Amino acid sequence: MPHELDMGGEGGLVPPALLARLEERIREDLDESPPTRDSQHLRREIAALLPKAGAVGLYEYLGISVGATTGEVTHAFIELGRRIHPSLHVWVDLPEAVLRLLFEHAAHAYLVLSDPLRRKEYDREHATPPQPELRSEEELAEVRRELARRAFKRAQSLMRSEQYHYVVELLREPVHWDPRPESLALLAEAQAKNPKWREAALENVQHAVRLAPNDAAYRLKLARLLEEMERMTAAIEEYRAVLEKVPGQPDATAALERLGAQSAKERKGWMR
Repeated sequence: MPHELDMGGEGGLVPPALLARLEERIREDLDESPPTRDSQHLRREIAALLPKAGAVGLYEYLGISVGATTGEVTHAFIELGRRIHPSLHVWVDLPEAVLRLLFEHAAHAYLVLSDPLRRKEYDREHATPPQPELRSEEELAEVRRELARRAFKRAQSLMRSEQYHYVVELLREPVHWDPRPESLALLAEAQAKNPKWREAALENVQHAVRLAPNDAAYRLKLARLLEEMERMTAAIEEYRAVLEKVPGQPDATAALERLGAQSAKERKGWMR
């Protein structure tokens, strides 16, 4: 694979046009020689790689030693690119955005380490001390939080296009790295689309309520989910809790009227 010299442009780690060319080259390689790993095995490899994106050095990400030759760098990139190429997203049942993120990190590592000048600069900036310097727990936590923020933004887009399964896969781990109410609520909303996932959805939206107890929006989501699950007593309690936070809130008021749980006295009091 000849080395690309054009590294101009703005945006992510690799300019979009250059990233597209590298993706196309790996796609051609996959067309000629499809992956031999079964989809579940490959999916586990991808899951193990995700926390490393942006959290480890370029050599470690490609799985090569510091003294690797340019040929070894290229070979490592091709082998890794074949396992995380975005075109495999349907086969491994993962969001294309996740694979594209991993592929971009691999492409960045390849472009830096296969260029002698950029590699020399990288080595100088990341010179290792006699004893390996490990990232602190705080640094690793910050990296994971950043990955969680990226995942949330992508999940919002996937949610708008009704790709609920991908939203679930994209947010399942990040909500543990950075448990924010908006991420938990979005994950719960996607999970609630599948009856098999509704218990998990309930746990996540309850977690969101605990994290933001004064935000009536999350409690309203909880009430709606409980109603969908036909847990009417609990739903009524949550709708009433919404009205305690936001008197006259129209959705909660309508829900209580629909459920026949709002007395004339309560309606009069809440509508003041």
